[in-house]
Amino acid sequence: MKIHLPSILLAFGCVALASCYPFDESQNRKAQVDGKKDMKKVVEQTPEKTEAEMKAAKEKAAAKSKARAEAKKQQIAEQGDSPEISTTAPDPGKDDVTTTTPPVKEKRKEYPTATKAPGKEGFVLSPYNNKLVDVRGMAPGTLVQDPTHSGEGSGRFRVP
Repeated sequence: MKIHLPSILLAFGCVALASCYPFDESQNRKAQVDGKKDMKKVVEQTPEKTEAEMKAAKEKAAAKSKARAEAKKQQIAEQGDSPEISTTAPDPGKDDVTTTTPPVKEKRKEYPTATKAPGKEGFVLSPYNNKLVDVRGMAPGTLVQDPTHSGEGSGRFRVP
């Protein structure tokens, strides 16, 4: 068994140097204290908004959401789709009031369904190679990977 003495010495030297290096914690504490002082300054310098400014900001947000709703309606009209759109009065506390519900198109890939094995409860015959597959405890309609499948494709089928 070869011993790599230079590698071991180098690793030991690195550990020794790292353990001997002093860590100055006072700099870290000073930075934390300075950070807290800076935050207090920022909070003190930030002016509070008046009620008129807050009301104007709410109206501006409501106008933006109305403009977005109109733009969305125009875009939908140009596309020719007709999803349901609710047009409710804008709530000044919310950004987007228009809700669109596009038609749901279910993209479900069709997989073959296995056949029940005659005389064997909880087993099915694979639609790919007619071999027995154990599906005990699986609900009907569950998508299952065929462990005996070795051909092209995924080898998935549904439990009858």
